[in-house]
Amino acid sequence: MEYTNWSIYSLNHETGKKRQSQNALFTVGNGYFGIRGFYEEDTASEAGNGGIYLAGVRSNSELGGRLFEDKRRDLCNIMNILRLHIIVDGKQINGVDNITNYRRELDMQGAVYTRCYRYDDCLDITLSRFADMVDVHRVRQDATLVADKDMELTFRALIDSDVHNLNLISREPDPVQPGLNHILSREIGTDSIVTLIDSEDDNHIFAAGQTVLTVNGVAVDGSVYTNDFVSGREWNLKLKTGDKVELRKIVAVYTDNDGTDSAQKIDEFLTSEINWDEIDAAHKNRWAERWANCDIEVDSNTDDQTALRFDLFELMCVCPTHTDRVSIGARGLAGEQYEGCVFWDNEIFQLPFFTFTDPESSRRMLAWRYHGLDVARRYAKYNWFEGAMYPWQACEKCREQTPIGGGGYYSIHIISDIAYAIRQYFLATQDSEFMFEMGAEVLMETARFWASRADYSEWDGYWHINTVRGPNEYDFYVNDNAYTNTMAALNLRTAKEILTKMETEAPEKFAKLCTKTNFSFAETEKWLAIADGLYICYDEKRKLIAEDSNYFNRRFLDMKKAKPTAKRIVDSTMNHEWLPFYQVTKQSDVATLMCLLPEKFSEAEKIAAYDFYEPRTAHDSSLSYAPYAWLGARIGKDEQAYEYFKNCAYLDIADLKLNTISGLHFANFGGTWQVAVFGFGGASFTDGKLTVDPKLPKEWNGMTYHLVYRGVNIEVKVTKTDVTVAVQGGSLPVCIAGNDTVLSDENSTITVKM
Repeated sequence: MEYTNWSIYSLNHETGKKRQSQNALFTVGNGYFGIRGFYEEDTASEAGNGGIYLAGVRSNSELGGRLFEDKRRDLCNIMNILRLHIIVDGKQINGVDNITNYRRELDMQGAVYTRCYRYDDCLDITLSRFADMVDVHRVRQDATLVADKDMELTFRALIDSDVHNLNLISREPDPVQPGLNHILSREIGTDSIVTLIDSEDDNHIFAAGQTVLTVNGVAVDGSVYTNDFVSGREWNLKLKTGDKVELRKIVAVYTDNDGTDSAQKIDEFLTSEINWDEIDAAHKNRWAERWANCDIEVDSNTDDQTALRFDLFELMCVCPTHTDRVSIGARGLAGEQYEGCVFWDNEIFQLPFFTFTDPESSRRMLAWRYHGLDVARRYAKYNWFEGAMYPWQACEKCREQTPIGGGGYYSIHIISDIAYAIRQYFLATQDSEFMFEMGAEVLMETARFWASRADYSEWDGYWHINTVRGPNEYDFYVNDNAYTNTMAALNLRTAKEILTKMETEAPEKFAKLCTKTNFSFAETEKWLAIADGLYICYDEKRKLIAEDSNYFNRRFLDMKKAKPTAKRIVDSTMNHEWLPFYQVTKQSDVATLMCLLPEKFSEAEKIAAYDFYEPRTAHDSSLSYAPYAWLGARIGKDEQAYEYFKNCAYLDIADLKLNTISGLHFANFGGTWQVAVFGFGGASFTDGKLTVDPKLPKEWNGMTYHLVYRGVNIEVKVTKTDVTVAVQGGSLPVCIAGNDTVLSDENSTITVKM
């Protein structure tokens, strides 16, 4: 992969799985669409099925379901709305054979994907696309063909419903193989197709296109082209040497999820007038606005600038700005692994980026969790608990999708992770409306769950949360996981605190909530008793927190022997049954906890945890690198921190996990941002104050980053010698190297020598 400041590009024409991996890497989107970088003209290979996904559009799955509400959902590859047929002198181009001068590029500033090549030394082809960031229902496609000899050209711009999913089972050893065809039926119209997918909702997808084709700047009318699967336009042209063909196409897509008037909106689109230049300009302007709020500028001789921007770009591409009825899955809309489901990493790794740069987006995704509260209540009751038990692997309907045996019943830290994200959002925004309308109820019901899940021991006088799986997913059934217990205690205390605040500041809403949920403050006595009495296994001599109550009793594992390659331990040397015998951590567990709640741990405890757990961590998850980079930066492990940062930043660009083919790692992208801003950039917030204590890696001369906090826009510039903080839109207490001040629009900037 090659880099410029604002783009990644490839000059290597890959085939097979490498090509599919790059297809994921060149994904563009707008939160409604996710569109892999497939070849529009490829109609023969498996990759020719494309890879176009819509937020919230799921089909029935053949995979086994949970016992609870036993229906699984599959992320649906919709019809290929960008299909092109390019036929030169009777031979159809597939984008693979007889090509030279190949290049494909992702422009992250303008959010445009472009691919170009020369075919058979006679035709120069440039293809580009973007998912419109202003009208999220639209996708723009362009093609330019320049003839280098006289030729007959047949050109078709189509919507193709003859597709199926890329994955049947998206896991090792073969992550890409023909998947299900989720299209039950289709209605072929003029320039439009309506498909019915095999969903329990009987969901229809409506797609239509408008196209304009010119030869040497002169418009040429095309004829309608349809068959049993496709609809679009065809042009039969006789080109002379030097002739230039240009196609412009806009596709609009709506589904039944978007309302009952989707068919009408398609009809209106087909008769509307397209202002192509306005669409381009508005899209670019919207992206400029988004970058202004979150860009990280790095002064370095490395490619870190581009890697960072790639990670932030893809996070913005997958962020739903159009609805609060969806969230971000582990692989987003860039691939089918995990069937598009949402896990804990959304709240812990991805949402902080949005909370501190685009808080409205965080609000929407937290609202999605609120909309799933009744499902979580039913799930808790089904499992004989109280309150709300949020599922480990949630489909768009917030139902549990974890296969039986996958540990979903024990991975309950997800519940307090959601509570943590609600708390973080509220502290960063002071959005009382959200908290009193939605957040407080979630906090209450999750606290009730912990009160029913914890057990008091007469033997030792502590409360315990037994038989859980913490972030270390190689230990399925442990007692008193430190991460789980600490986050549960925070959940319990936060619920009491917010409900008390609500009673005072919004008494009418509080009274309605109490009536709805049968709540009284008498419950909170038990909550606080549990929070204060939850057991954490701790070695006082070593100042070391145990990951769980038995971790110190296990045998040390030589990681070089257990993990000789980049493959996971369970895919190479051991199966899950062996692992509880050893001190082995799949991904950062205690380190993650110390990043999330740094104020709860001393410097000595952080160093002890890093030194103990780092050599015992297999990093068999993309979630593992960021916490070690972040924590390492804060405790002086400078070289290790930067190496872990590189693993984060380049994870997908370099395909370090060898599974980018199945989709991008969006939680890792959020982790990269946290390392840069909280780790190296040294930003933290306590009691409404911004503190900046940078720890730049030696490879960086400086960095500039942007934040939003309580309505104030913040810019922080860090060099080797000084820190400058500037604010806009309000006042903010700031502390830099012990220097306290209050910045405001009248006194907006401070520079402190370090």
